[in-house]
Amino acid sequence: MHIDPDFLIKLIGLSNVLEQQINLDHGLRELATMTAHLLQVNNCSIMLIQEDEEVAAPVLRVYAYYGDLPAVAQQESVRLHQGIAGRVASSGQPLLVEDVTHSEFAAVARRSDTANPSLIAVPIWLSNRVIGVINVNNPSDNRCFRQTDLNLLQVFARFVGKSIHVVQLQNLLNSRFLQHAIAVDSRSSGAASPPAINPDPAKLAKIVAKTVYRELTDAGFSPPDILRTATEVIHLFNQSLEKHKRRAEREESR
Repeated sequence: MHIDPDFLIKLIGLSNVLEQQINLDHGLRELATMTAHLLQVNNCSIMLIQEDEEVAAPVLRVYAYYGDLPAVAQQESVRLHQGIAGRVASSGQPLLVEDVTHSEFAAVARRSDTANPSLIAVPIWLSNRVIGVINVNNPSDNRCFRQTDLNLLQVFARFVGKSIHVVQLQNLLNSRFLQHAIAVDSRSSGAASPPAINPDPAKLAKIVAKTVYRELTDAGFSPPDILRTATEVIHLFNQSLEKHKRRAEREESR
């Protein structure tokens, strides 16, 4: 792989992408694009772990990608331990496959139009836990991936993990309600002082839900009133998601 003489400058730029974005999804798309360009590949996807209520287990979903990705893959959820990305996420170990067609992953690998059969998948770390996976394949110069490519992608993954952490903390600090919810939860649990801010969405959702329920109960709302309030919040949330989806579709079609 030819190393760009401005590689370090571009790497620093990669680390600043998410901090400069208000919208995490848009920032992740920018990161996927920059990673693909820096690694000289035609396909790059960023998958993050989230809780799936239907299966009551964490799953990986594609949050951003560069290049061609089938529509079914964009909506697909992958359980940990399953497939290439699932194994990387569960083990925390990167994976370089020089020829996927002659590997143990031949049956689960997604086929592409390219004749190049090599791929790399590396975990995205946040502190001491894996929060996602970056996948790359189809090198633009048709080379087979080597250890150098794996090392570079691991560096990128570290930048992505740190950047996601910074954005989540910024969003927390900008939300007075979340700060209040964390403080209330800390007092109710008997903690002497508020815990360190944890950007885990699942934990924050539970804290917010308990705080909203407690505040409404203290305000004299009856259970049916609380249920109607929660239903209205969900309705507004669905409206917001639809607007965001339409906006994202317009941006991708430009």
